[in-house]
Amino acid sequence: RSKMSIPGCDDWLQTPQGKYILEWEQARFDQMVADIFGFNAVQIGLPQCDCLRANRMPLRFVYDSSMPAGAIGDAHHLPLAGNSVDLVVLPHVLEFSADPHQILREVERGRRAAGGVAAAYGEAAAVAMVSVADGEVATSPVRAPRASRIWSTESNRGSLSSWRSRL
Repeated sequence: RSKMSIPGCDDWLQTPQGKYILEWEQARFDQMVADIFGFNAVQIGLPQCDCLRANRMPLRFVYDSSMPAGAIGDAHHLPLAGNSVDLVVLPHVLEFSADPHQILREVERGRRAAGGVAAAYGEAAAVAMVSVADGEVATSPVRAPRASRIWSTESNRGSLSSWRSRL
């Protein structure tokens, strides 16, 4: 069984609560990415959730530090040509990164000017879905189901407020 890049969460995702939250977030991502058009889409991290499955772009792949990702590497140094990606999806990558600003710089470098970014982050039993397209930022804080109270990012890497504004 493959291990995901977020420490300690792979086993949790196998629990009933973890499966419930994963299905819930999958539905949110399906809604967010369904009508975003272009040619190239990349999901960075959380390969257990196919965040791009509802998107219709011809090239869609998952990039993570371990299998079952389609491409393996470090999210702090993305192997993307500048201005080449129409959609970047970041499911719980930033709050578990030692340097989330570097990941955002890499995303910005690889993203087309009119491209989109969809991100999910959790803090204190809530998940916010953020999308960026055409220079407009839409944040949709959504209350996660009650099972999410079991898993919180409060103890991981400090506050999210320092990078949240960059989305």
